[in-house]
Amino acid sequence: MNISIYKRVVKTLDFYVKDEGFKQDIKNQLMKKEHEGFKFSELLLLHYKLFGGNSTDNIIKAMASIECLMLSLDIIDDIQDEDNSYTKENSLDTSNLLNISTMLTFVSHNLLFSINHPFKNEILNYYNSLTIKGIEGQHFDVNNKILNESQYIEMVKNKAGSFTVLASLIGAELATNSYPHHLIAEYSMYLGLASQLLNDANDVKRLGEKSDIFKKRMTLPILFILEHPNPKIRLIKSYFSDEITYSELYERKIEVINEILDSKSIEYTLIQRELYLKKGFKVAQSIPFLNLEQKPKLLQLLKGV
Repeated sequence: MNISIYKRVVKTLDFYVKDEGFKQDIKNQLMKKEHEGFKFSELLLLHYKLFGGNSTDNIIKAMASIECLMLSLDIIDDIQDEDNSYTKENSLDTSNLLNISTMLTFVSHNLLFSINHPFKNEILNYYNSLTIKGIEGQHFDVNNKILNESQYIEMVKNKAGSFTVLASLIGAELATNSYPHHLIAEYSMYLGLASQLLNDANDVKRLGEKSDIFKKRMTLPILFILEHPNPKIRLIKSYFSDEITYSELYERKIEVINEILDSKSIEYTLIQRELYLKKGFKVAQSIPFLNLEQKPKLLQLLKGV
């Protein structure tokens, strides 16, 4: 995490949180998250610069706010997926993780609310409406209500796209009140969607007990496999229809991997990702950003680089 972002979060924690152990647990989560990368604050800063913003205390607060929010939601997502990646090193139980997530949410909101900006209400409206939309997408995903590709794409737009849109719009709003809101929202949503599709393509090759296949999650490549007409592609179909157990599936791991590769589900998912990125690239290319020196950075993101 950018050291100034980390310091801003810690300053807020020092002011509000009295229990040193609790405070340290939160700091530990922040430091662990640093190693995974902080793409949302980088996207926020990029849009701030694209529209002519100069580095101020406001932008640091906003970047810290979005990272606290995303870490909070990552912890919740981890708990829902029964993935203990946040607990491996310090053995925090679910109750403590929920407390950390709740605190990070309130710290995030506090940081954004403390911004001294003439259009703060618009920023807070983005924060509230898009976070609600993202959580609703997560709820739909957790309950595994996906039946087809169009439903899956819509869910990802809400779950992942909402937060890339949020980061981009906050950055733009902090710089100026004159910007193409709908165009920014459109290409940012495609960027979030493309990111999730890449994750899906990588995950479908895994068969561990935290994989999408094990959890019977309806991702795009899995939907493609389940609808594949070739009768030879049958093992994953049998597992999803409860005809065989996970142990039986895993015993035939090599066959399963071969079926995944033969189905071309990974290629299909990556092609869809490329198409969405091209849509986003075309939209972004048409925008007359104030700071043209920063535009190539955005276009590189939309090339999937």
